[in-house]
Amino acid sequence: METVQRHLHSHPPWVIDRSGDRGRLWAAWLQAGRAVLVRATNRRYWQWRGRWLTAQQIARELPMRHRGQFRRGSAKSVRFALTQVHLREHSEHALTMIVVRHGKREPLVLVTTRQVRGRRQGERLIQAYLDRWACEEGYRFTKQGFALESVQARRFATLANLVALASLALALLAAHVDRGHALVGHAKPQKQKRPNFPFYTLLAGFQRLFAGARHTFHRWWRTRTPTSPPINDLFADQRTLLYQRL
Repeated sequence: METVQRHLHSHPPWVIDRSGDRGRLWAAWLQAGRAVLVRATNRRYWQWRGRWLTAQQIARELPMRHRGQFRRGSAKSVRFALTQVHLREHSEHALTMIVVRHGKREPLVLVTTRQVRGRRQGERLIQAYLDRWACEEGYRFTKQGFALESVQARRFATLANLVALASLALALLAAHVDRGHALVGHAKPQKQKRPNFPFYTLLAGFQRLFAGARHTFHRWWRTRTPTSPPINDLFADQRTLLYQRL
């Protein structure tokens, strides 16, 4: 909790997905003066230019006057707009709504407690929200790629160790991705387009690699167990000694 408090008091805003668009959360953030950036749902009405409209209704009427990069370091640009809105329960607090048109899907609507002035600040907040999705993709891959959801551990320490190992495996894959996606091309050369999130491809390549190593290197560490003699030969020595005495 102390780490979260320090993060909230720092300069960058706390970026939250749709689950953060709740009345109690907005009340707590506004009363404490927190800097947050929330993706707005379409289930509430915002006061905008003397009317009460939903987020998507505002997005349809708002002209897109700015253009900026959708992701950091990407050549793709999108059109977006900035406007001021208010909550019904907290009309004294002015909020900034950022509406982003990014293709045929419905516009992305973000609301922040900060007063955004100019295209550069709006672009940084859009990119800050998309940076959050990199964490979400990492969480999803860690659970699905390493099957953590199917682990039935009774001790918390065991589960924590498994999560740590899965995180180390993800870091190993990320290190190879930073080297130019070389393993992606070797794992699935039939792909014509390089995937945006290649960790699943790398995971499949490592799985095939270690599946083959199980048969190739198994004889190196296999321990031979002594074989028991056939049942018919259990009394061979006793029969030989008896014939000699006769």
